[in-house]
Parts: sequence; structure tokens; C-alpha cells
Amino acid sequence: MAVAQTPEKSKSPDIPWQGILMGIGIFFILIFCLAPVLWQVLTSFKVNDAITTIPNVYFPRFDQLTFEHYLSLDWIFLRYIGNSFLVAFTSTVVCLTVGA
Repeated sequence: MAVAQTPEKSKSPDIPWQGILMGIGIFFILIFCLAPVLWQVLTSFKVNDAITTIPNVYFPRFDQLTFEHYLSLDWIFLRYIGNSFLVAFTSTVVCLTVGA
């Protein structure tokens, strides 16, 4: 009597392609969403010549970096930040109240 043989499973582990593709997709979406923030931060540390140079300087050299833009901020900047906070807080409270 002949016994039917079943094919043996391969000994190599299965590769979780779905998880790998999900991770790659999340990575690219994160890069896409955070690129404008990175651009703003890098621009805030560039000297004015590096900001206006054509072609653009994406990653400045050390001699093109400065803290001058942050050091030149005056007390009026804090007033602007406070006004923005007040408007955001008030609109959030109004929207939550109306929505509730």
C-alpha cells in the first residue's frame, strides 16, 4: 500500500512583508510631513546670505550657521506669542463649548 507523502514545509522562517512595507510607508509619510519643520529649523539657523542664495542651500556649512536671528528677538516677540496663545485658547474653548 502506497502512503501519500505531503510536501515538507521549508525550514526558513516566513518574512513578514506586510509589517516591513507598513514600516517603510510610515517612514516615508513621516519624512514627508516633517520636511517643512526641518526646513524652517534649518532656515532659522542660516545666515541671510545662505537663505537667499540660488540654488538653495539645503544643509548649511558651519560657517553659514548663526544664532543671530534668535538673539535679535525682542520682548515684542513674546507679546506676539502670547497673542497667538490667547487666540488659540479662546477659539478652542468656544469650539468645545459649541460642540458639546
